[in-house]
Parts: sequence; C-alpha cells; structure tokens
Amino acid sequence: MNKVYRTVWNEHTNTWVAVQETAKARGKSSKSGGSVLSELGLGGSRFMMTAAASAVLLMGGQAVAATIVDGAASGAVVVHTGGTSTSAAAGQDSTAIGTNAKVTGDSATAQSSIAFGSNAEVNAAKNAIAFGTSAVSNKNNAVSVGNAAKATGQSALAVGDGANATNC
Repeated sequence: MNKVYRTVWNEHTNTWVAVQETAKARGKSSKSGGSVLSELGLGGSRFMMTAAASAVLLMGGQAVAATIVDGAASGAVVVHTGGTSTSAAAGQDSTAIGTNAKVTGDSATAQSSIAFGSNAEVNAAKNAIAFGTSAVSNKNNAVSVGNAAKATGQSALAVGDGANATNC
C-alpha cells in the first residue's frame, strides 16, 4: 500500500520534516512573535544553533576591569587587568592581551604579532600568534594555540595542551 507524506515544521529542530499523512499533529504553536534568529534574518534550516555554540554563549564568566595602554611602538596595544601585570607590546602593530602577556623584540622583529592569554609570549617574531595560558611563539609566522603550547620553528603551528612544533 502506498503511503502519502506531508511536510510539517519541527519547532524543536527548526526544520521541515516529512511525516505520514495519517500521523497525528499537536497543532500549530500559538506563538505570535518570531524568534530572535528570525528577526535577524538568520532563521530557517540554514542556521541552527549547535549545542557547542550554545554552551559557549551561555558560559558564565568573570568580568574584570581592564587597562588599555599604548605599547612601546607605533600601533601597539596592551590590554591587562591591572595590578602587578607586566604586559608589554614592543613591536609595531602588535597586541598583548592578558596578565603578563608579552610581544617582545625590537620594533623590527616583533611586528604585527599577538599574544593573548596569561603569560602568553611572542619573542622576536613577525606575524606570530601565541593564544592561551603560557603559549609561546618564537619564530616568524609561528602560531601556538593552547595551554603551554610552543611554536619554535619558522611558520610552525602548535595546537593543543602542551603541543610543541619545531622545524622539521
């Protein structure tokens, strides 16, 4: 026997679902207003909030007043939480964010580098990024992401807790 299907809107998953014609329906929701995502033009099946994204948005955090100061070179910015922090950004267009975060080296060797996190460091490297607590990048274009991650080779990428990337 052939079965006939129809499409119904699933409020839980925000998608259209095929169901049998004889399936019972609970009726249309009595909501009068649209969702926030719909109001922003992001509604529909193309944009769904994942559990991970929801968790990130709903995570509680501690708000702390931060100090933003000019770094030692042109375009350099330092953001730290005050107190005894020794955050520093020595390179041109470099950024240091976090307690004791440092972008060091003369302005010719620490250009356009970013240190983000407590004790994160970029040492004498252009275009390098250190992201995470005690993350370190020591060579040009090196990127370290994670707690105590170290990228010590030219264009090296270290991702993860304690990861270490050097020249091969």
